[in-house]
Amino acid sequence: MVNLKNETTNQVKQCKLGWSWTVFFFSFWPMLFRQDWIYLICYAAWEVIGNTIAFSNDGAFITVSSADFIIRIVMSVMYNTLYVKGLLKKGWKPADEASKKLMQAKGIVLTESAKPAEKAANQSVETPVKSESESVEKPAEKSETQDADK
Repeated sequence: MVNLKNETTNQVKQCKLGWSWTVFFFSFWPMLFRQDWIYLICYAAWEVIGNTIAFSNDGAFITVSSADFIIRIVMSVMYNTLYVKGLLKKGWKPADEASKKLMQAKGIVLTESAKPAEKAANQSVETPVKSESESVEKPAEKSETQDADK
């Protein structure tokens, strides 16, 4: 279980990594409740198309049911990790060091988003400021520079 935090809303989510029993038993419903629209649409489309083919043709029932079972196992293995990666792409970050280490151990690559890195880079650049003694010329030096120009 990892904790992810959205820094703009201060919302924290606990997400599991690894096998998803909810996807295995309840198909696309966990995707609906998590509002994970991309995987919901893909998986629900497969369910509708597969069930339509399976129940319209007697010979296809075993083939489609076998394919559905295989897809369900694959999605059960992969879905939690895909969901966490999707949240990371949307700007969520590990809420604590333990979550960060667990994600790295599971092979999830953590990268800094470009916008915060640019902000930090822009803030760290210091503009040189002239001191008053450097910016104000002394009257004697000013007249010497004017004489040289003539």
